[in-house]
Amino acid sequence: MDYMDSGQRPTQKKSIVLVVSPLNALIRDQVTKLKQSGLKACILKGDRVEGDEEERKEEQEGLAFSAIENLREFQLIFAHPEALVGNKNVIKLLKTTEFNNRIKVIVVDEAHLVVDWKNFRPSYGKLATIGSILPQVPLLGLTATATKKTRTDIIESLGMVNPVEILGNPDRPNISFSSSSRPDRGEDKLNEILVPLVESLKKERTKFPFTVVFGTLETISSCSSFFSQAMGKEQYEPIDALPKAENRLFTQFHAQYPPQEKERIIDGLI
Repeated sequence: MDYMDSGQRPTQKKSIVLVVSPLNALIRDQVTKLKQSGLKACILKGDRVEGDEEERKEEQEGLAFSAIENLREFQLIFAHPEALVGNKNVIKLLKTTEFNNRIKVIVVDEAHLVVDWKNFRPSYGKLATIGSILPQVPLLGLTATATKKTRTDIIESLGMVNPVEILGNPDRPNISFSSSSRPDRGEDKLNEILVPLVESLKKERTKFPFTVVFGTLETISSCSSFFSQAMGKEQYEPIDALPKAENRLFTQFHAQYPPQEKERIIDGLI
């Protein structure tokens, strides 16, 4: 931010970075940390502006939100694509001379979603609209899960012209991947994979390494039922805790899971 503001007159307002991000929990965490660093950051939600976690608590009392005109007071503006695309009030503000001059870069975090979620969340497929409103502003797409074809699709979807592609090694030494074969039929087709996980989870409990099991909706539902039946009261932490989802040592995450539960799970990962 200091680099972008270098050379400006003291009377000029600070530069703005516009960040498009998919998940509330990730945005709130970033906004809180940025404010702790002395930067003025906010979350754009429709026609409202939300501050950090402390201010979010006030939201329940109806105190946290301010009008979108106050966006000019912030240096970093985080938003879902839906809050930008098709929002006439926001579009009108972005078209002003002030915002055209102050916005120095548009960042699309998890940029592969402009391809993967264009049907699930159509606004992701329309983000090129923002680039056309601010044609002189550089556009940066960030992703760690894009194949060569996906990168090409991202460039096309965002309307980028001869962009510079910077590729890095996605390897993380603290993350490992494994796959296991299993029978394609039978009530016990998942046992060979799940039994060792259940036994280790019973033994290590909260010290068990964070583990993600990928599968179809049907498979994940079966896994959750298997864990619940195999662990009984031991599925809760502590063992004598109330049988609530937030006390369970495992969970499931899929499109049909309640939004508030998905939000809780993501909050727990940050």
